[in-house]
Amino acid sequence: MKCAELIAQKDILIKELRKELKLADERFDADQKKQIEDLRILAERVDNQIKVMRNAYKDELKLTEVKNLLQKCDLFSGLVNL
Repeated sequence: MKCAELIAQKDILIKELRKELKLADERFDADQKKQIEDLRILAERVDNQIKVMRNAYKDELKLTEVKNLLQKCDLFSGLVNL
């Protein structure tokens, strides 16, 4: 083989490797964007779940407070009737 042929083959190989590297970079970028979007959606769902649970706890606390007030009213009305 002549030097010129070797250099030409080397150039072709370099070109193919650069093309493969570019495709790998593009796949990586696409995967990374997908992961970022997935994490954003997950964080949004977690935030929504926290809001739902917070509201449920507030409602439960209100019900407990009402129950306690009713029990106090029953107790006081029992004392008044004595």
